Amino acid sequence: MSAIRVAPSVCRRTGNEFVVSNRKTSQHRTGHSWNNSRLLPESNRRWASRARRVSETKTRAAETDAKDSFEEFQKALSDAAGEDTFQNDFQQDANYPDVDLSDFDPPPPVKGGGVLLRVVAFSLAAWCHALAPLGGKWGAGATANGFTGVSLFATPLQWFGVAFITSALVSGVFCRFMNRKRLFQPIREEGPSSHKDSRTKTKTPTAGGVAFVPAGCLVALFFTKCGDPAVNAVVAVTLAFLAIGAVDDFGKLKAGANDSGLKPRVKFTAQCAAATAFVCLLYFLSTAGIIRETSTTVSFGFGFVMDFVAQMVFGATRVGSRSGVVQDVFLPLGGFLFYALSAFAIVAESNAVNVTDGVDGLASSLCAIAFVGLGVVCLAGGAASLGAFAIAMAGASCGFLVINRHPAAMFMGDAGSLSLGAALGATAAAFGGGATFPLFVSTLVFVAEVVSVILQVGWFKITKKSTGKGERLFRMAPLHHHLELGGWGEVRVVATMCAFGALAAVLGVAVAIG
Repeated sequence: MSAIRVAPSVCRRTGNEFVVSNRKTSQHRTGHSWNNSRLLPESNRRWASRARRVSETKTRAAETDAKDSFEEFQKALSDAAGEDTFQNDFQQDANYPDVDLSDFDPPPPVKGGGVLLRVVAFSLAAWCHALAPLGGKWGAGATANGFTGVSLFATPLQWFGVAFITSALVSGVFCRFMNRKRLFQPIREEGPSSHKDSRTKTKTPTAGGVAFVPAGCLVALFFTKCGDPAVNAVVAVTLAFLAIGAVDDFGKLKAGANDSGLKPRVKFTAQCAAATAFVCLLYFLSTAGIIRETSTTVSFGFGFVMDFVAQMVFGATRVGSRSGVVQDVFLPLGGFLFYALSAFAIVAESNAVNVTDGVDGLASSLCAIAFVGLGVVCLAGGAASLGAFAIAMAGASCGFLVINRHPAAMFMGDAGSLSLGAALGATAAAFGGGATFPLFVSTLVFVAEVVSVILQVGWFKITKKSTGKGERLFRMAPLHHHLELGGWGEVRVVATMCAFGALAAVLGVAVAIG
């Protein structure tokens, strides 16, 4: 049946025929034949022609009126016809707006994101629970020896749990606010096509770090009673990097393009300035005796690693007994070199987390694992308040994972990634040289992501210069995109990298405390 365009509320069914009536002209159309009860006599052709012209003019006016109520017209015709063919013909009419029905299709079912959240959260919570008696002993011992100026309360599990709940609640509220404002993340053009074609990623808000990072900082300040200047300084530099990332995020949202926001040179300069100001403050607090003296000697725990290898291969020594085959390496850097290295580590970790943040839940879960490992190193070394900050930030990262797991309801944006990386580097710097190498080991997955980008760019330039045609080592850099283009799902990518991240965190603790 062909498409019929008339005013709504004038449709009726007569027997098995669909009849549309124009009340103004009393004309009827049944199928393709016209039936007019008021036509003039056949002999008067001139008056008949005039009547037809008037009828056609009124019919066109009725059609124009029908367009103003498209939804009601469509519903009236659909109810009257009750035929799929009529609906299909009507949709094909070029005079009416096209409706993209794909916008209303439900997203495909995704499994695994919730399971991954539970595994990460409960595993880290169990690790914190195992630290509860040791955490209390370390905290009391550190305070008694004058290493911290504050008496901590609660346990590592409580630090983690309170931060988790606070972050999850605040992030959920902020996510709903950003959805109402329709502030969605612009998708990077150079990324995988599956991201650009995804209906969920293109309608996902960003800048989640504005919510959960301050939540973790506030929990840490609460449990340390704002009494440790080192923790206060770490919180300050974390919020400074948060501000840099937030300016970049909202600049992109305002422009509606991923390549907008802060220019790379401006962003990098701001990061270097914030990191330099932090290490200068740290040097002042240390030399003034306000905080414990920061060790500028970087220790490399190769002894434990080689003892472990010797135990596994030869069975000659007990693990951790320091057989003397390979001893720990100590590198005294002095004040200037150590603080310069610390500033570099802060900026490097910040950008490494930013590079890693390209798959739902990847950066938040890896940061949570690395923070718990670094917190154990701080607790073991007597810096209990820094351990409380690290574990609180781990809980905040896990809390954000509630809405950041695949499929993500919100992205952390540069506000989250830059501040989390800065917090990792600043915590290690405030602890001293004993945490520099463990930080590197605990964040090996972040290092691998950055190295993959460097190798990709370097190899492309070398081959283009030598052969005239650039070649790539990976399908796409960073590493997680290479795995995606190889057919891995996002949940599988995150789960695999979290497994390696957990192994790296345990190894980082081992090289720190043997």
